[in-house]
Amino acid sequence: MTGEIAKKRAVYQANKVKSVKMTSFDGNNQPIEGFSSAQAVGGNFATITTETLNSLSGKDEITHYFNDKGQLTQSIDTTDGNKVIIQYTYDAGNQIAGIVNMSFSPGGYSTREQHLWFYNKAGKPEKMLKIKNGTDTTVVSFRLDEKENVGEERSVHAGTEQPAFYYYYDDKNRLTDVVRYNNRAKRLLPDYIFEYDEAGRISMMLVTTAGGADYQRWLYKYDEKGLKQRDECYSKNKMLIGKIEYSYKF
Repeated sequence: MTGEIAKKRAVYQANKVKSVKMTSFDGNNQPIEGFSSAQAVGGNFATITTETLNSLSGKDEITHYFNDKGQLTQSIDTTDGNKVIIQYTYDAGNQIAGIVNMSFSPGGYSTREQHLWFYNKAGKPEKMLKIKNGTDTTVVSFRLDEKENVGEERSVHAGTEQPAFYYYYDDKNRLTDVVRYNNRAKRLLPDYIFEYDEAGRISMMLVTTAGGADYQRWLYKYDEKGLKQRDECYSKNKMLIGKIEYSYKF
């Protein structure tokens, strides 16, 4: 996710984007009433703020902050009195070293989750510690495939091994499938499937729902400058669920 956000910023900077308007449509291709969303770029591309207004759920605002290298350093998400702050740090090789996620609710309840990443000498991930509220630790280990991509993720929490995730790639080492064992189907099934266009951008994402029995298929369209033009979401039976169209100011 951090990589995709940083890529978006880079595309905005290359095209000198100042703001983005997102218009949402329902399955009948009609604009969704009471819904609006817009992005504003500020501080010489140091921030990207997305504000979403919904007549049912109210206002949501998320701001991403970037350093001089274009790396994501912090995200602040405020929704209906709740606030989530995520902070990112990097090692000397510009890889993620730590992520801290802090959540605050209006009643004073808060949680803190920290992710600490460890890499081998070749810069490939070996281990990650997931620490909740300073005491509850999950140890995540990674196994590499024959091309040195992460092929398997296993985790242990409170002495109990958790379900494993498996990762598959295309011949250009791009992630294509995220797979785990499905108890209902009694076999391995994908949680996510990705496809890419000729420029290497994600052109399709399939997300399974309802325990793998159903899925949503997202299609992404870009212009010749690499700016996203449209997102389309389809159901398993190929019916349009909704879409988002993007317009830019430079």
